[in-house]
Amino acid sequence: MALQHLLLYAIPLFLVSMWIEFKLSDEGDHAGYTRTDFISNMNIGMVAILFGLVASSFSISLYVACFNYFAPWRIRFLGHESMGWGIGAWLACILADDFTYYWFHRTSHRIRVLWACHIVHHSSEHYNFSTSIRNGGFAMLYKPVYWCWMAAIGFHPILILSCLALNSFYQFFCHTTLLSRWDKAAGILNTPGLHAVHHGINHQCIDKNYGGILIVFDRIFGTYQPIDPSLKVTYGVTHPPRTQQLFEVYIHEFRNILKNMRSAKSWTVRFKHLFYPPGWPSGS
Repeated sequence: MALQHLLLYAIPLFLVSMWIEFKLSDEGDHAGYTRTDFISNMNIGMVAILFGLVASSFSISLYVACFNYFAPWRIRFLGHESMGWGIGAWLACILADDFTYYWFHRTSHRIRVLWACHIVHHSSEHYNFSTSIRNGGFAMLYKPVYWCWMAAIGFHPILILSCLALNSFYQFFCHTTLLSRWDKAAGILNTPGLHAVHHGINHQCIDKNYGGILIVFDRIFGTYQPIDPSLKVTYGVTHPPRTQQLFEVYIHEFRNILKNMRSAKSWTVRFKHLFYPPGWPSGS
């Protein structure tokens, strides 16, 4: 099995996991599964698969181009043509991938036009396995650019795509409230409890815990928020879409940006509405 295709092969496992989560959850809650939310997540997930196929083709072409273009530079300055395929290369790639994912994820929250793409994932007011497939297709189109540096320094494109797939596979199982035992690893790994914090709109949850597999980069860069058992996390976004229909979920934050830009009195302010963090100016 080609590891870079892991997510496609894992779709049946994901669907079975959702069913098990639903059946094992409290009778009155069912892990937050509602008909409207589940249908919305499935629709968004199917569109994300289509975007993902396009992004995958773009990614492999981009990484191959970077890998080949910088080969003479690597040989001259780094002393190698490729990182290879050994266990050391795999471990280094997983670490580099998670570092890159941290910054991709953080900028997708802190640059408003990118947040408009990523907000699709956060706009559900529930937190379960089906939330994990609720991914914005537009984010997949700019995401590959972040990983170019890894191809440039010698990680093989297939190795990069494989680590990306492993990261996404791992994160699927972080989207649940039923695996609390996993939270014992919260010192090093991202866990369901830590990622639940990330999905919260409580004041202490905003812009925290960006990690994919690891949580160490949040600790290093000051965005770590530990699990607080006394806190009831409220899920969603501070400015939610009007409905859970696919088109509305995809465009609502872009519409808000355009509204802000039209009312701005200068191009400087318009620029800030595009590229400053969501909520700029403070309280908006």
